[in-house]
Amino acid sequence: MTQAPRTLHQGRWKSVVDLATRLCEANTLPCIAIATGTADGIQGICHVGRQRPGSPDPLRDDAIFLVASITKPIVCMGAM
Repeated sequence: MTQAPRTLHQGRWKSVVDLATRLCEANTLPCIAIATGTADGIQGICHVGRQRPGSPDPLRDDAIFLVASITKPIVCMGAM
């Protein structure tokens, strides 16, 4: 049985991009980068905000983010 290709819902994606833009324009976040996709590949990429807090330079396409997974400690605490 074959499955129809999965695609990004354009209305929901626009809502995500609009929210990210509003958060950065309100200085709630200095910047945000979001990517979403399926096994078929990347469906949407969004990056908005500033390269550095207080800087007028926009976030670059090749910006590097330090990220951490907070789900592992939460799952471990729940399992204990």
